[in-house]
Amino acid sequence: DFQSVTMADAAVLTVTVTDDAAATVSGATVRVGTQTGTTNGSGVATFNLPFDSDCIVNANKTGYIDGVGTVDIDHTTETLTVVITRASELTVTVTDDASAAVENAVVTVGDVQVNTDASGEAVFTVPYGECAVTAAKTGYISNFAILTIAAATDTQPVTLSTASVLTVTVLQLSDDAPIENAEVSVNNITSLTSAAGTVDITVPYNETVNYKLTPVVAAKTGYITNYGSLDVNGATEALTIKLAV
Repeated sequence: DFQSVTMADAAVLTVTVTDDAAATVSGATVRVGTQTGTTNGSGVATFNLPFDSDCIVNANKTGYIDGVGTVDIDHTTETLTVVITRASELTVTVTDDASAAVENAVVTVGDVQVNTDASGEAVFTVPYGECAVTAAKTGYISNFAILTIAAATDTQPVTLSTASVLTVTVLQLSDDAPIENAEVSVNNITSLTSAAGTVDITVPYNETVNYKLTPVVAAKTGYITNYGSLDVNGATEALTIKLAV
């Protein structure tokens, strides 16, 4: 329903829109209830509102992430600052070890996931500042990066290394009996063996995995720690490590 506002019961709300660097933003659209205004060269828009009312104020502009604020109209004049965050169009380009585009990799930025296209690209709208990016696809080692976004458009490369599944079997030296819950460490990742004495670990393809130098080991209380090494040249690899009491 239409509500008239007289001088006696009206208040003036002055809304100032700034960005995340505290600079005023002109040409932003500001909405207060059913009223809409546009900020002037000083980033200001004014509204006549009923006295003693609660208001939600929304501000937006192309190239920014929307902002919102609230104000209680308790005085004849009120002020509110609404911050809209500078936005960047971030293109994440995912390639493999041979610099070939990786299609259908899952790229995660914040809580948003996008699959790469045939060019290995995924596009996001992100605020300026730091953001965490993760890229993953079956058959590859996942990659994680912290990016600093400081431009309206940004392109960042992420490389996924082809993965191999290494099956490590841990046995007793004396009788080749499987050892359950042995700790197997590869590239600083530790996993426990199953009742069959085995554990599958994802490792980079075509890379030397050196257990002794990393160090990567097989160990369990009551046994002597042992090391093993191999060259990973296939999609699947196997290694047996025996532990002596």
